[in-house]
Amino acid sequence: MTNELLRQAIRAAQAGRREEARTLFLQLVAQDERQELAWLWLVDLVDDVEDQIIALENVLTLNPQHQPARQRLAALQTTTRPGANPAPPTPDTMAAWLAVAANLAADRQYAAAQQAYRAALKLAPGRAQRQHIRRRLKEAQRHARLTTPVATHSTFNWLRLSLGPILMYGLLLLIQAGYRPGQLSPLLCAGTLPVVAGSLLLVGSRLTHRHPLWQRILGPAGFTSFYQRLSLGALGFLPIFFVPLFPKIRAFWIVLYFLLAQIPAAYAVLVSGAEYGIGYWAHLGGFFGGFLVFLLLRPEAMHRYRLGLPV
Repeated sequence: MTNELLRQAIRAAQAGRREEARTLFLQLVAQDERQELAWLWLVDLVDDVEDQIIALENVLTLNPQHQPARQRLAALQTTTRPGANPAPPTPDTMAAWLAVAANLAADRQYAAAQQAYRAALKLAPGRAQRQHIRRRLKEAQRHARLTTPVATHSTFNWLRLSLGPILMYGLLLLIQAGYRPGQLSPLLCAGTLPVVAGSLLLVGSRLTHRHPLWQRILGPAGFTSFYQRLSLGALGFLPIFFVPLFPKIRAFWIVLYFLLAQIPAAYAVLVSGAEYGIGYWAHLGGFFGGFLVFLLLRPEAMHRYRLGLPV
């Protein structure tokens, strides 16, 4: 139980969910005060300097040989001691402000970096310098947008993440009926229910296992057992992958569906300039590369496909 809670807390901290991670680590040290790793994580998750000092002192109590913790504790005690050195003077030149902004951006403090860039912009003597600073300012603003977490309700996330298999099955039904919804088979329409249930079970067990619904049923920790999540996820897989086998459609439409599914994500990566998600463009390149190879190697295949002949 303790090891699982520690892993959940570390994953939350690495994903940027500070509030959740802090709550889990505090719960962990409340259960066992000898959790040195939990105290170390709490140093970076609590905002008050006194709380950081308490966490470091607990680390050193458990491990007196931990030199990084000792050095950081000494630095914090120096800054909070009466008569400590005053804050450094405010920069008064463009170069100094740019250096401050670069350091803040390197530490991912993009809001403060934007203020420093604006201060440097006011002191810039020429047009070229102002253009350079504006580019840096826009880059800091873009990074701030990419790194700012957007809080969404857990139920919304659950439903949103469950839509993929449901929409895929709906598309299969529409194609099976020849784009005539009135001719849909009642049996295939009834298959929508297990697909919806399977998608909700799969997402609920793997991605939203701390949802209030699970906490109400299983307790505050939700799905804490790996085997519980694995069993419920496997139960969700069954209707998603076996029910859609009943509609018989050409593989071309499945390939087209996955191709179209890549385009919005690839466009979002292009617009935001994010450094992650480049794999979407690799998928598109693979699709178009395969299509060109198909045309070059089998130029008669498309004509045979249109006539309903084996390709």
